[in-house]
Amino acid sequence: MRDGLVSHSVWWLAVGMKVLIGMIFLSAGVSKALRRSSLERMVRHHGLHHPLLVHWVSVGLLTTEIVVGGIFLTAWSSVGTRIGAGGAIVLLVLFAAMSLRLSLLKRPFLCQCSPLLASHTSGIAVASRNLGLAALTGMLFFIHLDKNGSATWAIT
Repeated sequence: MRDGLVSHSVWWLAVGMKVLIGMIFLSAGVSKALRRSSLERMVRHHGLHHPLLVHWVSVGLLTTEIVVGGIFLTAWSSVGTRIGAGGAIVLLVLFAAMSLRLSLLKRPFLCQCSPLLASHTSGIAVASRNLGLAALTGMLFFIHLDKNGSATWAIT
């Protein structure tokens, strides 16, 4: 009985994390799509200046965020969850590295990337938040969510 309760609690926690992280990525991607000029300004702020490169990096970034968010919100298989978690972890670590880079260069950037995360300035706090989200997302990579409402660690 107790194992079932713990398993169901872990299942609900994992589902909540999937929905939260999915909504963060989906809202960030849609927000970037609606404010492409701000996104392109951010890409140029990181040192990319060729117009075609700025365009493709911007489109690739917002598309990847929308896809990762969509996968998290719709894929309930272990494979789907792992694909979504893997993509999210890569993006979160990349965003953390970019934020730290701007901080070290003393070139902060006001980011308005997601309505769910509010506006923030790039820096160590943003990098720490993204690495924390990456760690939480890493847990989702190793959790198997059964259709019967239980969760098990899937380390295979």
